[in-house]
Amino acid sequence: RRLHRLAGRSAWWNHGQVRAGGGRPPDANPLGPLEFSPSPAHRRLPVDPLRAARRRLVSRKIQAAERLYLGGICSRAGFSVEAFLAELGNDVDIRFNGRVALHECIYRCLGGTVSMNERGIISIRGVSKHFGAVHAVDKVDLEIQRGEFFSLLGPSGCGKTTLLRMLAGFEAPSEGEIYIDGQPMAAIPAYRRPVNMVFQNYAIFPHLDVRGNIAFGLRKSGLSKAEINAKVDEMLNLIKLPGYAGRSAMQLSGGERQRVALARALIKRPKVLLLDEPLGALDKKLREQMQLELRALQKSVGITFVFVTHDQEEALTLSDRIAVMAQGRVLQVASPTSLYERPNSIFVADFIGTMNFFDGRVRKSDNGTTIIDAGSLGSIKAATDGEAFGVGADVVVAIRPEKLKLHFAAPGEGAPGEGAPGEGANVIEGRMGP
Repeated sequence: RRLHRLAGRSAWWNHGQVRAGGGRPPDANPLGPLEFSPSPAHRRLPVDPLRAARRRLVSRKIQAAERLYLGGICSRAGFSVEAFLAELGNDVDIRFNGRVALHECIYRCLGGTVSMNERGIISIRGVSKHFGAVHAVDKVDLEIQRGEFFSLLGPSGCGKTTLLRMLAGFEAPSEGEIYIDGQPMAAIPAYRRPVNMVFQNYAIFPHLDVRGNIAFGLRKSGLSKAEINAKVDEMLNLIKLPGYAGRSAMQLSGGERQRVALARALIKRPKVLLLDEPLGALDKKLREQMQLELRALQKSVGITFVFVTHDQEEALTLSDRIAVMAQGRVLQVASPTSLYERPNSIFVADFIGTMNFFDGRVRKSDNGTTIIDAGSLGSIKAATDGEAFGVGADVVVAIRPEKLKLHFAAPGEGAPGEGAPGEGANVIEGRMGP
């Protein structure tokens, strides 16, 4: 309300409606619900008065009632009034667009540039999806952080694409709740969610040129043609396709189509970008090139990416964190290094990279070190990161191929570095066969 008045407009909220002018309805709630419908006459406020309003708010000449109102908005969005006031000093456009609430515009002006709190931008709580007797997604809990490149990795049929479609709003969860930026998504249709999606087949419109494809999402934005063209040119430079605006969609290569699909999804600056195996249709060399470009693009725009893939190398190359899924469940969530070096199950160890498995039995376990009798391998000493194993427990020893080294000198023979294994290494003696 304060922003409206300072901008030369006044509005009151009542049961999700915005009314221009007039007195306050008796049952109006200043904090109101999370979403409102602007009246047609005030669907968009001029930008310059809003900038002036922000400058006046930053001057700290705010009455107690106004500060209380801001406190209510900020508490819903999850950040402090001080962080809000500090960030309002930035030169950021606020536009009322469609059914966007005042405090949603405030939150968009912050645009994720302030940490606000440690809460993830996506919170998936106990989500399941059933298709008859098939549990495609089964009791998944995930927290995805703001600005993170997060991958859902697993074999075909593990539920990763179904989970992505529930985030996008194309499927409704059978159980559980999904929150994006602190708001529950149960009653929010796909077209009103703060996300965009890039499909595996890109879904480029063949009857439009590159400019028309990229600008398609801005048709209802109310921007002028000059503003839209400026945004398209900015995106073309970002995806490294300057000068392609007038080219037909049918004249683009696979990699170029993928970039155009990314630009179309990013031009509206969604809070989250969902990618459903977008590199799957590319050849190996082009896929490796696009992996590097996709990661660089994510870092430059700072938007949260949720990436679905069944390619382990692709996930390890691109991701900040990875969730490994199987049979609708999340088995482990960790950084690429942690997944590779410290898998928490046989499935994860076998699915990520190449692994050799040996059955063993615990002989001794204390002080973070476990001695294992591994059959033909003999006695193996392993670090267990503080986890204790009972003596006599059956375990599985997993060894990466690159952890094995061949030496032709027995321990203690030869000078250090001349073929003898180092001190403390597990040594297995044997003979090389034909």
